Amino acid sequence: MRRVGLTAVSWLLFASTVLAQGPKGADSLPPAAIVDSQKVLAALEKTLRANRNDAAAWYRQGMIAWALTARAYAPNPPRSLDPTRLGRLADTSLRIAAQIEPQNVYYRIAVGRFLLASGAAITRFAAGGHFEGALDVARKGGDAMTHAEAA
Repeated sequence: MRRVGLTAVSWLLFASTVLAQGPKGADSLPPAAIVDSQKVLAALEKTLRANRNDAAAWYRQGMIAWALTARAYAPNPPRSLDPTRLGRLADTSLRIAAQIEPQNVYYRIAVGRFLLASGAAITRFAAGGHFEGALDVARKGGDAMTHAEAA
């Protein structure tokens, strides 16, 4: 029982340090970068309409939406950013990228990091499964750097 308690405390400490880790600088994106990001999202939407199985495009869309979500929650957010819609877009896009390419360790890690950065405890708890999946895939691959990052 003591081990379970220590594991839970370790996990909470780890999760609290990771929560601050979203896309770097996203909380201070300048207006021009926000406009550019919104244009890229529109272009990616067209790309994904043409090819729903483009994992790289889903991943890019998810990362951009995540950065805009972080900016929407930062002080003095632009009115044009809807954090709920952007958060859902980021979540869905990152998960789809990982589903399309389940052997891509980095897509799985991105889903886990996004979930850790969420505000809901149940969502943060679900991140562990994505990290474990990434580690399983990395162990089967031959790249030591990818294995180290997943671990």
